[in-house]
Amino acid sequence: VVHNYLLGEQPPEFDLLFWNSDNTRVPGKVHMFLVREFFLKNLLKEPDGIQVKGVGVDLGQIQVPTYTVAAMGDHIVPWEGTFLMRNLLGGPIRFILTTGGHIAGIINPPEENRREYWVNDLETEDPQEWLATAEKTEGSWWPDWFSWLAEQSGRKVKPPVLGSKAYPILDEAPGVYVREE
Repeated sequence: VVHNYLLGEQPPEFDLLFWNSDNTRVPGKVHMFLVREFFLKNLLKEPDGIQVKGVGVDLGQIQVPTYTVAAMGDHIVPWEGTFLMRNLLGGPIRFILTTGGHIAGIINPPEENRREYWVNDLETEDPQEWLATAEKTEGSWWPDWFSWLAEQSGRKVKPPVLGSKAYPILDEAPGVYVREE
């Protein structure tokens, strides 16, 4: 606060601030639609509450397995609201609650081992009841996600050969544009 806000100095670079500065970059009309329909009116939770080109969106029609992560200290999306996703989607959901805030709870690689998370298969609509009976695990939620992904996936296969004479590989991943200044 002193160096950045009061003295106007540039804060040191670190991953959370970099992610925090990533804007949505959508046109004004789209932004206003999102704010009005999704946030103020909260219509996405209503079957056909949001219309896209005359077709209603019904989250209950989504039948694929879903892994949902919420952060206990999230100041933008309180975890109790995220918990409600369990009742909105039609397929199986694995809901994880982690410590941290809006960004810090998600950017939590396993190597750091600084946080903890809770998981519970209890069928309840009450987030506090869910938390009271949830199993707490020390560390990042990422290993749990990796295990869940493995259960959802088929056997591992070699990736396809990339590029051809007509379409040669331009550069190794992540690409030259990432390194441009």
